[in-house]
Amino acid sequence: MVERGEGTFVGHSASNGFRQRGVRTGDRMYVISIAGGRLRIVGRLDVEDVVSQQRADELFGRPMWEGAEHVVARPGSGTPRRTDAYLPDARVADVEFVADGVTVALKINRLGNPDVLSLQGVREITPKTALLFDQVLGLKASD
Repeated sequence: MVERGEGTFVGHSASNGFRQRGVRTGDRMYVISIAGGRLRIVGRLDVEDVVSQQRADELFGRPMWEGAEHVVARPGSGTPRRTDAYLPDARVADVEFVADGVTVALKINRLGNPDVLSLQGVREITPKTALLFDQVLGLKASD
């Protein structure tokens, strides 16, 4: 499942607000990070369940990264973990979220980089952004 290193599969993510943000079985989730001011798409998974810390530890057979809630991937849905899949700088302005039914652009800081605070937590993305993230990961839309 989620392990350290290139090529292992994204099968898990920990946070404190999955249920509050409406994450449920069947949702598709992208794991992202900021590295050197750039948006990195680590991988994608389809949600099988949202579980507690204790249940995640049991499922994975070891202590997992601390978080009140853990998303567990549907078996076989996690993509390989990528450390090299950066969104091209020219496409950062194309990233959009959905907030209260309205499309909202990703905030850009004064240096022209993605605003880290606007990427913290669980956010719903638009289908256009999901397609963009899939392209960065080298996936087809039907994958």
